Amino acid sequence: MKSLLSILLFMGSLFLMSGLAHAEEVPLTGFYGGLGTTFAAPTGNNADKWDVENGFGGNLKLGYNINSRFAVELDSLAVAGFKDRYDARTFGLIASINGKGYFMERSTARLFQPYGLVGVGYGHFNTGNGRDDIGNAINNGVVVDGPMLRTGVGVDYIVTSTISVYAEVSYYKGVGDGDLADSPFDLIPVAVGVQVKF
Repeated sequence: MKSLLSILLFMGSLFLMSGLAHAEEVPLTGFYGGLGTTFAAPTGNNADKWDVENGFGGNLKLGYNINSRFAVELDSLAVAGFKDRYDARTFGLIASINGKGYFMERSTARLFQPYGLVGVGYGHFNTGNGRDDIGNAINNGVVVDGPMLRTGVGVDYIVTSTISVYAEVSYYKGVGDGDLADSPFDLIPVAVGVQVKF
């Protein structure tokens, strides 16, 4: 009974906080920063052939809400844990600049605020040495880098006028003459994190 009462009080306080946060419509403009965790799936050339496993990591972002519909954002994505058929592991880092467009006017009166994004960036992936079928080390480490295009969709959940939770899925594609244009490291990362408005 006490545990049930505690849960009810906790849920009630969350609803009260949510009501206070969203009772008055406040425009969401200005600078913000975000930090999140990421799960990433490689989809590029030979990703299946080399049995490249999914990776994980985090992302850090700094953005500016120009108005209630549009924002510009610098995003850095660090991923690790990719492992191929030779047990070689890869660390990757992508930095991008993105434009974000919200599908509806943003304000604290709306809890869920979906958006689309498009951007350009640069990726760097460093694959370590692997091992053969009997466990001997193979000197097959490689570094690939180059320009990338990014597209994605996401949603912000407004907690208060200064704090929100975001979830987004993106697609990074290597382009041009860089090594990434013909590598396994086209990525589909799914990110979840927290943003704070300055």
